[in-house]
Amino acid sequence: MSIETKLLARVKPLAEEYAMFPSGGTVLCCVSGGVDSMSLLWFLRRQSAHLGFTLRACHMDHMTRPRSGADATFVSDLCRSWDIPLDLERVDVPGWAQEHHMGREEAGRRLRYQWFEALADRYAPCVIATAHQADDNAETLLLHLVRGCGLSGLGGIPPRRGRLVRPFLPVPRQLILDYAAEQHIPFLEDE
Repeated sequence: MSIETKLLARVKPLAEEYAMFPSGGTVLCCVSGGVDSMSLLWFLRRQSAHLGFTLRACHMDHMTRPRSGADATFVSDLCRSWDIPLDLERVDVPGWAQEHHMGREEAGRRLRYQWFEALADRYAPCVIATAHQADDNAETLLLHLVRGCGLSGLGGIPPRRGRLVRPFLPVPRQLILDYAAEQHIPFLEDE
């Protein structure tokens, strides 16, 4: 059994249960350039014709690292070579965070998700796919426990929230790494 078949066996039941791939609609895949998001983009590219959705990618350059422009170029070049339309946005997150008196991470998340929603409006009907995976979910649960939440607050990352979908949520990181190797998917290493 190929690694892609194993990956599909984990993704398909969740995707069907939460209607993650709208036939006749658009799946907007959020890509950072890392292994998780590039593997999700490749996976969706291979599934789009079979499942009947249009695939688009989006990448936001937060301008928080000297290398962020090179990351955007990498994503742009790869989307062009894979024939996937890309929406690319550059935002001065550090400046916006300072102006609005919040941390860079929170500012980046807020601006990113506002932009994703605006794009989803433009390409409606549309879902927004992020590459959160099983290890991210476990970390979230552990973080909630460490923070001392009660049972009512104990929860992981939801598979779907509105138009936001997470098809790789049942997939362990090692399987994603194996898939990237099997499929020869290029990606950027986190700094």
